[in-house]
Amino acid sequence: DRAIIDHPGTYTVTVNVNATVAGLTLGSGTGTQTLLVNNSSRILTLDGPSAVSAGGVLRLTSGTVTGTGALTLGSRFEWTGGTLTGSGLTVVPLGGVVAVSSTGTKTLGARTLRNSGTIQIENDGDLILSGNAQLENLDTGTVEIMANSDIGSSGPPRSVFRNSGTLRRSAGTGGSTISAPLENPGLVDVRTGQLVVSGGGTSL
Repeated sequence: DRAIIDHPGTYTVTVNVNATVAGLTLGSGTGTQTLLVNNSSRILTLDGPSAVSAGGVLRLTSGTVTGTGALTLGSRFEWTGGTLTGSGLTVVPLGGVVAVSSTGTKTLGARTLRNSGTIQIENDGDLILSGNAQLENLDTGTVEIMANSDIGSSGPPRSVFRNSGTLRRSAGTGGSTISAPLENPGLVDVRTGQLVVSGGGTSL
């Protein structure tokens, strides 16, 4: 069965059991509907097409979101901890926001995250690419580092950060390090501090 959370209003639904669904519909366009995964032992498996649309917020603070289905984050994904993994593609369209915050580690594991919107990394928390994860920032996409945060890599197999859009460091008094391999035909815009690329890669 599909999980459908689209009743108007402002409320939070918490995943308190391991759940496998054939897809997710989150957001009504009226109010704010939040789906919260906040327990390290909880796994939300999305095995069919899923979408977070206007009014919807997917919040991952601990635990795992996985599955074979495509996940479209057309509204907001708040990521303060835990793992996003599985063979399904995650797409952030133009207008979508991924807010990566808190000092905890967030792991993109063996999954492709394809961004045409905005990924904001703040609060000195790191984003780790693991197990052949692919972070793809497309032409209209922006990955903005707003603190002394790093984009790292663990493996093998090799994970890659591909930037065809804008990679910007806009805040933070110290430095940020990208230790994941960076393939960069796009723009790198360092407005404050330092941005160190230590994982190799290419710049076209």
